[in-house]
Amino acid sequence: MKTARQKKVQNINMLEGNPAGLVIAFSIPLVFGNILQQMYYIADAVIVGKFINIQALAAVNSCSWLIWLLNAIARDLSNTLSILASYSVGERDPEKLKKIVGNTCSITIGLAAFLTILTEYHLEGIFRLFQVQSDIAGITRAYFSVVLLGIPFVLVYHVATALLRAAGNSKITFYAVSTSTVLNIVLDLLFIVGFGWGVRGGALATVIAQFVAMLIAVIPLLKSGMFTMDLSYWRLDKRLMGQMLGLWTPMFVNSAVISVGGSFVSSHVNAIGPFLLPGSPQAPRYSHCWSLSLWPFRQDFPYSSGRIWGQAGRSGSEGGSTRPWYSLCCSQLC
Repeated sequence: MKTARQKKVQNINMLEGNPAGLVIAFSIPLVFGNILQQMYYIADAVIVGKFINIQALAAVNSCSWLIWLLNAIARDLSNTLSILASYSVGERDPEKLKKIVGNTCSITIGLAAFLTILTEYHLEGIFRLFQVQSDIAGITRAYFSVVLLGIPFVLVYHVATALLRAAGNSKITFYAVSTSTVLNIVLDLLFIVGFGWGVRGGALATVIAQFVAMLIAVIPLLKSGMFTMDLSYWRLDKRLMGQMLGLWTPMFVNSAVISVGGSFVSSHVNAIGPFLLPGSPQAPRYSHCWSLSLWPFRQDFPYSSGRIWGQAGRSGSEGGSTRPWYSLCCSQLC
C-alpha cells in the first residue's frame, strides 16, 4: 500500500506553492498525453492505408466527425465534472465530493448506454447523412459497427481522469494515453497485418486500447476516497444536476456547432468520391499535435481555480480569491 507521503506526491496540491511551477508540473503530463494521442491517429491512418487499401482509409475517415462529436460530449462532461469536483476538493467537503462522484457514475452509465444504442441502431441513417458512397459502405459499416462499441469505455475514461485531475492527479492521463497508444499500434499491426482482419481488426484494436485506458484510469479512482459503493450517493440530486447542466450546456452547444460545420464539409467531400476523402482529415492532425500541446495549460485553469475558490469560500477569505488569477496568468503565459 502507498503511504500518505506517496499519495501526496501523486496528487499536486494547487493550494500551496508557486502557481507557475504548479501549472507547469500539472500540465506537462497532459501535453505529452495529447501529443501521443495524435501520433496514434496518424499511425493508425498509415497502417490502414498502407496495409489494406485506399478504400479502407476512406471508410475509416468517412464519418470521423461523428467520432469527434462523441469524444467532445465525453470531454465536455468531464470538464463540467472537474470544475464541480475541484471546487469541493478546495472546500475540503468529502461528502459533497462523494455525491458528485456518485451522481457522475449514474449519469455516465445512462449516457453511455443511450449513445451506444442510438448510434448502433441508426448507423444506416448516419451513413446517409454523411453521404457515404456505396462502394465503401460495406467497409464503413464493418468499421463503425465495432468501433462505436467503445463509447462506454471512452466516457468512463474521460470522467475518471477528470475526477482524478480535480484531486491534482494529472499523471494518470499520461499513463493511460501512452499505454493505450502503444497497445493500439501493436494490435493494429497484429490484427491487420498479421491476421488480415482488415478494418474490423483496426476497430477491434481501438476498442481494446480504449478499454485498457479506462482500466488504468478507473483503478486509482476506485482506490481513492472519492468513490463509494453507497448507492445513496448515486441518487441524482436536482440541485447538482442543475449546476452540471448550467456548466455543460454552453460547452455542448460550442462542440455541436463545430461538429455540424465539420460534418457538412465531410458529407460533401464524401459525395465527391472515396479517393479524395483519405487525405482530407490528415493535414489537420499534424497541426492538432501542436495546438493540443498548448491546450493543457488553458485546461489547467478550471482545476486550479476551482480548488482555490473552493478553499476561499470555505474559509471566507477574500484575499485567497486572488490566487486563481495568478494561475490563469501563468497558464496563459505558458
